[in-house]
Amino acid sequence: MPNPRGTPRLRSPLLQASFAACVTLTLPACDVLGLESSEPTPVHASGPTAASTPEASPISSTSASAPTTTTTPTTPTTPALPSSEALLAEAKAAGDDRGRIEAVIAKLDVRLAAKPSADDQFLRAQLLDRLQRREDALAAAVATLALESAHTDAHALAGLLAADLGREELALEHWTAAARATPPDPGSAYNAGQYLQNHGRNEDALAMWKIAAAANPDDFDAVKKIVQAYNALGRYEEAELAKQDAKRIFAASTRPEVKRQNELVIEQLVVEGKSVMITETLVPEGDLYSHWTAIVYGPDGKTRELTVQLESSAYGRETGVPFVIGINHGERHTTLGVTYPELPAYAQWRKFAVVKLASVISGR
Repeated sequence: MPNPRGTPRLRSPLLQASFAACVTLTLPACDVLGLESSEPTPVHASGPTAASTPEASPISSTSASAPTTTTTPTTPTTPALPSSEALLAEAKAAGDDRGRIEAVIAKLDVRLAAKPSADDQFLRAQLLDRLQRREDALAAAVATLALESAHTDAHALAGLLAADLGREELALEHWTAAARATPPDPGSAYNAGQYLQNHGRNEDALAMWKIAAAANPDDFDAVKKIVQAYNALGRYEEAELAKQDAKRIFAASTRPEVKRQNELVIEQLVVEGKSVMITETLVPEGDLYSHWTAIVYGPDGKTRELTVQLESSAYGRETGVPFVIGINHGERHTTLGVTYPELPAYAQWRKFAVVKLASVISGR
């Protein structure tokens, strides 16, 4: 079934900015990583030369010996380390060119061996991630945190990498650290909430999504997740208040990805071993619509195998029966004869819908 929980947000807010011009930078373009190296950009002067020595007069057999001239040997100079800023510029200019990215990583290795830096190590982690070398990238993110334990972006990236590698508990550990940082990383808070919801820890998920929404009150995805958590906890009045926030954001938003979500997922649960998703129509369209729909998807994750919905039709509204309960099972639609003169409380309808789903799924 479509995953209403979504995939983890963002590879890394800085990584995306560094390599994709179409992505809005979250930091000033001149300092994507926030590097503040105190080293000046090295000046590559030409090598030292020996000072010219006046020619000695020819020595005759009758003249005194000319003084012996000596030349001081020159000491080879160690090439100056490239600055953090220069390496960042090279990384951004490398685009998708693997060879150029690998060349920057090699230079970072030299610089880090001479002068360990959390920001340089983090840039290295991002570049390794760009090459899809996930294990190496995760090791570099962890090395960043060894240098600076409060490096929020490193925690965020480590969480994404650990999730990619199937290490969910490690991902949660890093996302939680980033979510509880000052200031918090809202993407990590959202991702931590996703993981916690997946594992039935709805109270903890709610806490994470509240952090994400507090950081950005107009975050439609975070607010709708708060609605889901409240409903899962049976806190329906609080869910209704959060739903009003979601509707406000939906109405005001011009973002296509928000406007496409006219069916708001308000709860996820399991009935008779089947995952069920309950949606609410935000803006009714047409003569016939479903206000709430409880959905069981088929094995392909796309086909609606079974639904129970609170339906409303123009005819019903005109005749004083605005809401009825219907059921779709495969290609067959049935109206159950249960009617409401006004919109019932969600908890009331939900109880009926869950019982009906259970009876159909179990064949009772």
